[in-house]
Amino acid sequence: SEIAKKFYAKMAAAQAAGGGDPGAGEQVYANNCANCHALKGKGGKIGPDLSGIAARGVKFIEDSILRPAKTITARFETWVVTDKSGRKSIGLKSEDTATEVEITKATGEKVRIAKAEIKEIEQDKGASVMPDNLNEAMTVKDLQDVLAYMMLQKG
Repeated sequence: SEIAKKFYAKMAAAQAAGGGDPGAGEQVYANNCANCHALKGKGGKIGPDLSGIAARGVKFIEDSILRPAKTITARFETWVVTDKSGRKSIGLKSEDTATEVEITKATGEKVRIAKAEIKEIEQDKGASVMPDNLNEAMTVKDLQDVLAYMMLQKG
């Protein structure tokens, strides 16, 4: 039956995540992830859409949460733009035209900088726009729960 399939999928996800509860993980996701990430078209656009993330495996997901700069999805690299006055804008390069660059900061704020005003633009390979202190904001149970929830995201 469909109910049995859903139950077994939840059990498999929980087991893969070290005993996490996918139902509780949905709430952890809503509180910590949904402002920046989308699932099935709903949520933020600062980080990658996580629909189908289960295919990457629980270890990849855990690493992505605990060490977000380790593996950064293409188009979600962190850029540092320094203008001629020395002001730095750090975030995702959301637009790059012939005349200007748009940076989306972790807060969602968009900053447009004219190319004529840019002194330097470089990718920060050691940084992610995603907070690197989520391990301080979540308990071990929160992590297990959100991992279990993510393991249900099969696309």
